Amino acid sequence: MIIWTCRSCHAEIKTEKEPERCPLCGQHHRGFDQGTRDDPNEEDQHYTQIYEEVIKVLEQETEGCEPEKQSYNFCYR
Repeated sequence: MIIWTCRSCHAEIKTEKEPERCPLCGQHHRGFDQGTRDDPNEEDQHYTQIYEEVIKVLEQETEGCEPEKQSYNFCYR
């Protein structure tokens, strides 16, 4: 399979043609690097399916919750 790697955020996009912009970071001016990857085997597809099911359950559990705030505690000396 053909993949394109974003030069800005290094996201991998599986598509035949070079994307116009990165779906993850939205950048387009830095471009993409083309590469190839083997198609996933049956075991990889099985674990991908399990992962997607777990993500669905987690999304259902957190539905309606307030988003958490990130904070950083820096210690300057």
